[in-house]
Amino acid sequence: MIGGLRPYEVTLLCAPTGSGKTQFIANLSAQLLEQKVPQFVAPVETGDTDYQKRIASALIRKDINSGLALDPGRLATIETKIGMTLSGPLTIAGYENRVSAKEMIDMLSYQHVRYGCRVALLDNLNFFLEIVNTTMERAEMDSAMHEFVMLAKKLPMHIILIVHPRKTEDGRVESEFDIKGSSTAVQECANVLLFNRPKKADIENQIRNRSDREAVFRKIRKRGQNVGTPIWFKFSEGCYYEYRSKVPNVVV
Repeated sequence: MIGGLRPYEVTLLCAPTGSGKTQFIANLSAQLLEQKVPQFVAPVETGDTDYQKRIASALIRKDINSGLALDPGRLATIETKIGMTLSGPLTIAGYENRVSAKEMIDMLSYQHVRYGCRVALLDNLNFFLEIVNTTMERAEMDSAMHEFVMLAKKLPMHIILIVHPRKTEDGRVESEFDIKGSSTAVQECANVLLFNRPKKADIENQIRNRSDREAVFRKIRKRGQNVGTPIWFKFSEGCYYEYRSKVPNVVV
C-alpha cells in the first residue's frame, strides 16, 4: 500500500496499549532479517531480551514466550533462529530506561554510517521524552517528532516511530487526530498507520476473533489512494498472517 519502506521517510505507528504493536514490529523485524535488510531496533518499552524472543517466535512460527515445553528439535531450530538475529544485519539497543531524542538521533546516524542501517523501529516516542508537566508534554512530543522527520530527510533510512493515542471511549484509535501531540507533527510524517483490536460489536457478533488485528493507513504521502483501506491480520503462535479478503479465516 505504501510502496515498501522507502528511504527518507518516517512512519508513525499508533496503537492502544496492549494491542500487540510490539509483536507486530517484531514480525516486521523478522521479515527484514529474512530479506537481509540492515535494521536498528530500540525496544525500550519491553527490553532487548523480550524483543529477541518475539523475533525468534516469528521466524520459527512458534510463540516461545508462552512457556510451553519444546522438543529438542524445536529447541535446536530456536537456537539457529536466535543465532540469526544475533549475526544478521540487526542491532537491538539495550536501553533499560529513558533516552533523549537527541541521543537516539545520534545513534541512528551512527547506525547508518557504521552498519548501513536502512530501517529503524523505535518503541516508543514516550521513552525519548523528558519527564515534564502535562502542559509541556505536547510541545516536547511535537519537537521530538520534528527532529526525527528532519533526520529522515537527510538519511536513506525509513524510521518507524511508535506513538500512543489519547484515551478513547472504546479503546480504539480511529483517527490520526487521536494521536498524542498536535496535527502539525502528524502532517510532517510521510505515513500514519493505526493498529487496533476489533470492535467489541464485531467480536460479539462473531464477525471477528479477539486475536484479530486491524491496520489502517490514515496517511500515505506517495500512494494516497490507499488511505483508509483496512488490512486485517490473524494472530497465531507469535505471527501475524494477513487475511486474503474481508472474510474471516481466509489468510495468506
